[in-house]
Amino acid sequence: MLEIMQLALIVEDDSLLAETLSLALSQKGLKISTAHCLQTALELIKEQEFDLAIVDRVLPDGDGLQLVEELTSSAYQTRILVLTTQSEIIEKNKGLKLGADDYLSKPFNHQELMLRVNNLLAKQKIYSPQVITYKNLTLFPEICKLIINDQHSNLRPKETQILACLIYHRGLVVTDKVLIDFVWGDEGKTPIHRSLAVYIRRLRMALGLESERLKTIRGVGYCLS
Repeated sequence: MLEIMQLALIVEDDSLLAETLSLALSQKGLKISTAHCLQTALELIKEQEFDLAIVDRVLPDGDGLQLVEELTSSAYQTRILVLTTQSEIIEKNKGLKLGADDYLSKPFNHQELMLRVNNLLAKQKIYSPQVITYKNLTLFPEICKLIINDQHSNLRPKETQILACLIYHRGLVVTDKVLIDFVWGDEGKTPIHRSLAVYIRRLRMALGLESERLKTIRGVGYCLS
């Protein structure tokens, strides 16, 4: 089975520190998005669900705790590490009460940072998302239900898995092999590509007016925009 790449959001106005954090997490195999201000970060979390967020408290346009509050109000469970120069207990408690998982005071060393990141990512892997959202699509994998603009439809289990894989890799071309490994990989048999095409056709029917977002890249695979 394909292991889904975990997504991390770094919110830090210090460009050098943000680049250092991005490099360290990329080396762990995470896909990184970076924001240097609160507003950009708030826009990013509307478009994607992140497994990990590293958030600086002091940002040019506000307090990073505003982002923490937004993340914890979402149905998706993002692990949150707050960076701060404010080491007082009362300041740390503010973030923890809002739902942050951990605090790290500046300056910090690389080893301590990675230890905390590893712990948070290990916790994140325990939980599988009960809901996956992308733009106006809301997918409930456990009950195979799709909601598009308040319109409900039921999917077959494999249609659900295919859509989940495409959402995880949103905007990227997902090859037939990747989809087959993701959906059928644990059954000990590989379906012919025609079977995958049948499920894709059914999925397009379920997507209705949004079906044009599911593009076929001939000879390669599929892409959800």
